[in-house]
Amino acid sequence: MTSDEIVRLVSAGTLQQAHAWQAALDAEGIRCRVVGEYLTQGFGGGVPGMYPEIWVYGRDLDRARAALQVHEATGRQEQS
Repeated sequence: MTSDEIVRLVSAGTLQQAHAWQAALDAEGIRCRVVGEYLTQGFGGGVPGMYPEIWVYGRDLDRARAALQVHEATGRQEQS
């Protein structure tokens, strides 16, 4: 993988989750894109088995994974 290659980071369960993750990555200065967001629209809730994904540059992959882990841990702590 090259640093300029765009790679899939994660699949989100919902479009809202994908955009929350996108916002968290943006806040860390990590460029990303939600791919497949239109799969969740128009078919009465989406296409079964198809979920929006977050894609990042290969050079940011490890940092993006770490940022999402922190984001998810913080969200779980706030819910308790």
